Amino acid sequence: MQVAGKRLNVRTDQLRCKPAREYTRRYMKGDGKPKGFSCTDYGSETAIEFRCAKGGSVFFAIRR
Repeated sequence: MQVAGKRLNVRTDQLRCKPAREYTRRYMKGDGKPKGFSCTDYGSETAIEFRCAKGGSVFFAIRR
């Protein structure tokens, strides 16, 4: 997917793809993190853009 001018692969665990994609769009546009999730942004030294987790549910985006 492409959000905010960046091409990303979204990966998810214990969460359906559709909400993970929507959460990623909102998060990348600056609307804040999804309710109940704790998110971590990673610098340019890794391919991971960010990672959000809530209990066993996790989603993250990888730069392409």
